[in-house]
Amino acid sequence: MISSLRNKKKLITFSLWFIIAAFVGTIFFVWGVGDQAQQALYAAKVDGVTITDQDFRDKVESTKNQFRSLFGDNVNDILSGVKLEKSVMENLINEALLRNEAVRLELPVSDAEIATNIQSIQAFQTDGKFDPQLYVQLLSRNRLTPQIFEESLKQDITLKKMEDLIKQSVAVTDKEIEKEYIYRDSEATIRYLELTADNFIGDVKITDEALNAFYEEHKAEYEVPTKADFKYVIFDPENYKAEFKATDKEIENFFIKNKASFVEAEKLSAAHILLKVDNWSDEIAANEVYKKAKDIKAQIDAGKDFAAMAKKYSQDGTAETGGELGYFTRGQMVPEFEKVAFATKPGTVSDVVKTQFGFHLIKVIDYKPETDPVLDDVRDQITATIIDQKSQSSFRTYVFDIYRALVNKSNITAYNLQSEDKLVTNEIKGLSAKGDVEPLIGLADVAKKILSINKSEISQVLEVKGRKMVFEMTEKYDAYIPALADIKEKVTAHFVKVKSLELAQQKADEAAKLTSMDEAANMLNKNYTTTPKFKRSQPITGLGLNEKLMTDIFRASPEQFIQEAYTIGNKVFIVQVKEIVAPDVKAIGEQVKEQIKSQLYGTKSAQAVASYVLNLKTKAKISINPRYAEFYN
Repeated sequence: MISSLRNKKKLITFSLWFIIAAFVGTIFFVWGVGDQAQQALYAAKVDGVTITDQDFRDKVESTKNQFRSLFGDNVNDILSGVKLEKSVMENLINEALLRNEAVRLELPVSDAEIATNIQSIQAFQTDGKFDPQLYVQLLSRNRLTPQIFEESLKQDITLKKMEDLIKQSVAVTDKEIEKEYIYRDSEATIRYLELTADNFIGDVKITDEALNAFYEEHKAEYEVPTKADFKYVIFDPENYKAEFKATDKEIENFFIKNKASFVEAEKLSAAHILLKVDNWSDEIAANEVYKKAKDIKAQIDAGKDFAAMAKKYSQDGTAETGGELGYFTRGQMVPEFEKVAFATKPGTVSDVVKTQFGFHLIKVIDYKPETDPVLDDVRDQITATIIDQKSQSSFRTYVFDIYRALVNKSNITAYNLQSEDKLVTNEIKGLSAKGDVEPLIGLADVAKKILSINKSEISQVLEVKGRKMVFEMTEKYDAYIPALADIKEKVTAHFVKVKSLELAQQKADEAAKLTSMDEAANMLNKNYTTTPKFKRSQPITGLGLNEKLMTDIFRASPEQFIQEAYTIGNKVFIVQVKEIVAPDVKAIGEQVKEQIKSQLYGTKSAQAVASYVLNLKTKAKISINPRYAEFYN
């Protein structure tokens, strides 16, 4: 069952990444001019709920940005093809299904929960505290109002509550933990023979006939892609100069309209020690856990350090940091925990608290009462925000007016020929869809967009590294495949590389059909190498990582000669398993056990949500806009 769960996890990891990604990034979208007609289109409909074209494009764009922040320019290789769009479409549909189900089950979301979540978002904090001015400014810069953002946040909270409800059915048994521990920590040692393609280069026969056949077979790999030249103009908000003021009336209206966003809820900072109870029906075992919690409390009362005791005894992820939970407000913890925490004085430790998770000791570190500022307390913040909003709005209008003029004149070239106030232009030469020329290096999505226009046409206003840009295609070069005569040296090198590896594979396959490693070594006139011990998750010294090889090794028996050759890079390996040693399950430490349990819980929870969604899909009416049919199976 564990291996089955593990394989399923691999299939759903990519889509589930979107579910746990920070919602702030998914709400903030890239602003563009010229898309008004497309915004009215739909991407999908789920039981009457519409996923708009804009929803889909915004989510694709924000997800690309998130991946780009993680992987840099490599993002284009990772997100090749349409797998990103497929995952985004799948995720949006899954979210719609779960939200619809939450509505059917009448799962509530209070205003207090929304406020608490907003105030806990680091992007809206200054020096660890919620900053109302920063909150409104960030929303304003992305053309969002607090009302729109908070409704979106409400949807995210609803989704999380629905997922949490599904996950309540998930449990991890001790037997599963032991099996996973054995799977993870078993160690193997192998013997291997290595054949390198370079050793067979001299055996490759190069003839015109063979080279021609190879060229025809691999012709697509030599294609020179479509390229184009562009001129473009840049609109940089940092260079936009305009003076604005905020009137007293505007400040007052802003305060009245957004007063709730300036209120900071009552909160406290605490640490805890948790002793888990796995089975409440076993009263004897539960009572033993309670006695242990009381004993720990007595030791703390006698002078033991709370953080040290948490590191030693607590059975959750906060143990390493001394049980620290940070700041939280009412509604964020289970009721039993919250009631005692808010009744405990800062600097003191509570008595033993029972919750669904087990028994807790709570140390309150700090307490902050609710703050409800008057207008004068936040006047400067509001003034700066209003001015910032006016500046952003003015900049957008400025760009739109110029873009409209460009459209009226047909393109940038015609505009500069006919207008006295000429635009400063820049040039790009030989851009391909990979995004391989400045300023679009690593921005394949932008490169693809502007390559889709025709010569002399202009693009929409596009967001590029925080600036707005408009591109005009000045020349286009169609994709082509060079004649063999023009790239004969390149094709020959490729031919030799491929054929020498094939010869190494043929030789290795022949040796792997023998009955033992000794026979294979004698046939190849080579000595085998013995590796140090390694686990499934570790690279094999001399071979590296290869999923199929690793699977076959740990499925084999000690001393088994695996009658298959494995190609890794430009080398081919023949393998014999020397030994496999399983760990002693009695030696599992509590911390390792807890880590495994947490990982298994995550895997099983993800599978539970996926299974629930699959069941919802069988009953749902889902329609996809034909324009997006390739993104949904």
